Amino acid sequence: MTSLGRQSTNSSREIRQVAITHLQRVLLGQFILLEDADQTQVEEAFNRIVFPLVDELLKPEVFNRDPAGMPETRLRAASLLCKAFMQLEVKEGDSQADIRVVWIQVLDLLDRLMNINRQDQLVRAHISLTMTYRSSTTLLQYEAVPETLKNVILVMNAAGLLVPPSEPDLRTEKQQRLWATTEERLERFVPKFLGSVIGPAPNTSVSSS
Repeated sequence: MTSLGRQSTNSSREIRQVAITHLQRVLLGQFILLEDADQTQVEEAFNRIVFPLVDELLKPEVFNRDPAGMPETRLRAASLLCKAFMQLEVKEGDSQADIRVVWIQVLDLLDRLMNINRQDQLVRAHISLTMTYRSSTTLLQYEAVPETLKNVILVMNAAGLLVPPSEPDLRTEKQQRLWATTEERLERFVPKFLGSVIGPAPNTSVSSS
């Protein structure tokens, strides 16, 4: 899997596409076979493969290997990042594993993926003949990341992990911490996003007759 991760940043667009496709199949397929994957294995998959891959794709020198095609590769990496997180970390009814550390790293990378081309001087430095295409792929990247993030949040909510406050607040301490941490981190790059995806919880108080 490590070699597939390295090839996912290859200067050849075709090699990158094949590598990421196979990486997703191997990475997710391996854990599909494990009914209750060991948390150490899961963290190792993120720390040794998924996180380094996305981080590498965000480097200017890697982007410069194929400026026209790298935004699409970044989007595919964002999709892999989120699919891996949903499959390996978001488990309905799982009351043991604390996913906050991995989740914040996922959000940090999505933040960078969403905004990288705004800051990337390479986007403005290349010849004007490529600018129309590059602008459209930059816009696609800026819009696609929040949509991918929205799907992850909805899955976490359905699994009972990411639960909004209610009155009275019946959430567990872990649910409260995860919500507060997520809301604080999202406010830095997509303000009010969490509340727009997950509306307020219904009022659970019972009125006296």
